[in-house]
Amino acid sequence: MNPVPVEAVVVDMGFREWIRTRDCVVVMCQNPALCAHLPRVRRHGDKENCLPVCDAHHKEQHDMGRWSWALKHGLDLTGLAQTYWRRYQQTRVAVAFR
Repeated sequence: MNPVPVEAVVVDMGFREWIRTRDCVVVMCQNPALCAHLPRVRRHGDKENCLPVCDAHHKEQHDMGRWSWALKHGLDLTGLAQTYWRRYQQTRVAVAFR
């Protein structure tokens, strides 16, 4: 019996550092951000899975629950995480062509 192929977990320290330079995803928040992960089914890496969230909002997210917190702040967490990953990839391509 062949095992089901599993997508490799992507750990990209450059992406994590880049995320930390972004503003917190909560509108009007100007606190420094950290790299917050969204739990995924069968994988926990960086690809389309990280958001810049300040420490206070990260704690609030854990206290409220991810989806209640997202609803409170009007955030599409999955969509945002995908967008941040794409933007980071675009910066890497731009640097490669300099």
